[in-house]
Amino acid sequence: MPRKAKRIEKFDKLIIRSEEVLKLLERHQDLIEKLFRFTEGGAIIFKLKLDHDRSILAYVLAKALLYGLKVSDEYDVSEEEFKRSPSVNPHMLSKALEKFSHESERLLLVTDRGYCLNPDKDKVLSVIELIKDYLIVSGQLE
Repeated sequence: MPRKAKRIEKFDKLIIRSEEVLKLLERHQDLIEKLFRFTEGGAIIFKLKLDHDRSILAYVLAKALLYGLKVSDEYDVSEEEFKRSPSVNPHMLSKALEKFSHESERLLLVTDRGYCLNPDKDKVLSVIELIKDYLIVSGQLE
């Protein structure tokens, strides 16, 4: 293998592969179909009511899914996008983002534009479980 190709290959692991996240999400397709619908243009339609924190996690999850499905060019969400979401309280946003991106949780990763879903398998599954548990407790899911 040429030297240049080896050098590029070494950095390949730095790329988040949307296919890997999609595989994880496929296993939870029933829940995802109960949570969202999407327009062809990439708008997210929430079908169930979530509290503030779960809305943030669901929004980032939806963006990752849209990116993986090649409907959106962006994997991450800016703070301005979060503030436009009707379920997100702008006054509580910074604290929630700090909590979810803190090194003790790392459910969200900080990007140059905002925040994205941590593609680590355990983190994606944790986000799904947090949303699912809330829906069960609130009586929206059995």
